[in-house]
Amino acid sequence: MFDSQVSVTIGEDGLRQRLLYFASDIHAYALRAPEAGIGILNYPPGANCAGLAYLAPALDSEAGQSLWFALLDGLTAKAGEQGVVAIRAEVDDAAPAAFETFRRCDFAVYARQTLWAGSPPIDISGRRALRRAGADEIDAAHDAWNARLPGLIRQAQGPAKSAEQYALDERHSPSGFAAMHRGKGRALIDLYLPLEGADQADQIVGDVLAAVGRTARKIVFRLRHDMEWVGNPLKQAGFECVGSQAVMIRHTLARVQHYSFKTIPAKTGPLPTESLMSISQSEERIGEGQRQPAK
Repeated sequence: MFDSQVSVTIGEDGLRQRLLYFASDIHAYALRAPEAGIGILNYPPGANCAGLAYLAPALDSEAGQSLWFALLDGLTAKAGEQGVVAIRAEVDDAAPAAFETFRRCDFAVYARQTLWAGSPPIDISGRRALRRAGADEIDAAHDAWNARLPGLIRQAQGPAKSAEQYALDERHSPSGFAAMHRGKGRALIDLYLPLEGADQADQIVGDVLAAVGRTARKIVFRLRHDMEWVGNPLKQAGFECVGSQAVMIRHTLARVQHYSFKTIPAKTGPLPTESLMSISQSEERIGEGQRQPAK
């Protein structure tokens, strides 16, 4: 699986069950010829970027890279037809064969991230700085966060509005926010904190864990490369770094099919010489008229 959100909140077995319920955010495509394969994308309606949730069979099967190339090309075309402009794959550093396959299939590294796993602490009381964010706050926070990112990596790092959003209140104003993706007994959390809030990182991590509460037996923090400084507070809270990944993006081109083009009539054969001469003479007359001195 190449989507940490799906891997943490659903899992491989849960992904198969979601397919049976025809979930609106899970889209499966089958490759029938010349070899059989399946690819699954994760994106809600209206999303611009799709997460690559699953590819089968495995890369080390008899089909090998050729089948993955065909699957990824087909998924890119199908996603583009739905208006998706990019596909994202989160590839483990411990899987060099998969990384090389994605590179050869036009995926490029846009960002890096680490995954930290653990459980909520026993004492999670007395936290008050974290609260559920309103719609206006979510839009404002997303705009502010995207403004500080380079345009090329916004697709790889932008917060998902479909997640459960919390605002982090410090000094009587939102100083950051957390996006939570909840599953059955598990949760994936993205943190978005400015550097000026580094002195409150311990409190913020505790507040986030308190918000998850005892409903999640397993919690995974996904830290993008500019949030890795939060790793120290997570380590002090009993979390362990369980993976390092490259966030790879491939852009789609099939979305061009949504537009209609008008055919321009073309004339065959060369343009007659008389027409060229008449055009040239007309331009000379116009030029002479403009050069006449005023009386």
